[in-house]
Amino acid sequence: MKGRGHDVTVGFGDGDWLPRSLTAKNIPYVRFRNLKRTHNPLSGLFFILEIRNFLKKNNFNTIHFNSSNALPGALGAKLYGKKIKTVFTFRGMSILDEHYQINPVLRLIYCWFF
Repeated sequence: MKGRGHDVTVGFGDGDWLPRSLTAKNIPYVRFRNLKRTHNPLSGLFFILEIRNFLKKNNFNTIHFNSSNALPGALGAKLYGKKIKTVFTFRGMSILDEHYQINPVLRLIYCWFF
C-alpha cells in the first residue's frame, strides 16, 4: 500500500521482528499493549478500548485486522464513532478445531462468538 502512495501505519502486539522490518522500510508503526495471544477476555476488552482511543487520536479511513487475536479490535473500530472501513482477515483459530485441547465450555463460547 505504501508503494502505491498510501499512508500506512502498522499496529501489532508483542515481538521484535516486525518493528525492525518496518523501520528498515520507513513504515511507521504502533505497538498495542493489549493485543495478545490469550484467552483472557479482559485483554480483548482492553484492546477494544485501546484501538478505539487510538483511532480517536489519528485520522484513518480504513483499518485492516489480520489475526483472530485482533478480532476485538474490529469491534473497537466499529465503536469508534466515525465511519471507518474495517477489514478483517480471519486466521489462526485452531481453538475451533475439534482436536484442539481446551475446556469444552470455553470452546462453546468461542464457537458461538466466531
